[in-house]
Amino acid sequence: MLRARSVVTLAAALALLVVSCSKPAPPADEAAAGPAAAGQQPPAASEAKTDEGLPHPCTLITRQDALDFYGEGGKIERNSVDSCDIQSPKLAGGSIEVKIEPLDVDTWDGGAMMKQFDKSVESLPSLAEGGYTYMNACVVFRKGKASVSVIATAYDGPKPKLEAAKLLAERVASRM
Repeated sequence: MLRARSVVTLAAALALLVVSCSKPAPPADEAAAGPAAAGQQPPAASEAKTDEGLPHPCTLITRQDALDFYGEGGKIERNSVDSCDIQSPKLAGGSIEVKIEPLDVDTWDGGAMMKQFDKSVESLPSLAEGGYTYMNACVVFRKGKASVSVIATAYDGPKPKLEAAKLLAERVASRM
């Protein structure tokens, strides 16, 4: 009986320690989007990076970006460890996805392979370390050891899809 009471006391003490050392949870919309969306200072470098040490896209997208692409009600949603969306305020509205992945710089071809499949591919040599468009709604560019994709195929805002993808790609590249 004494041993069981000691175990319960130890478990309660550990639970109290964990709770007291934890940060308070941010509101749901801020937690999903990250500090940049909430207008806060960016997180510490270790919190703002993916497992590969690359910046998480939600740390590079601002609340102003959401307003510029969708107006009032546009929001930023964290999708995964390497992608983030600017979403329409409409219930079944569209989005623009930004994805940052590690890149084997030896395989980067600046869109040469994509040009074989999509004749509308446009090179964007002034974007970061070179980039290109595809499907008339997407932009890919290289920044250091990162491949960044801005995918606007589901975008339903006021700008043309490709224009929106290029504009967001330029903003993200300038913040990396």
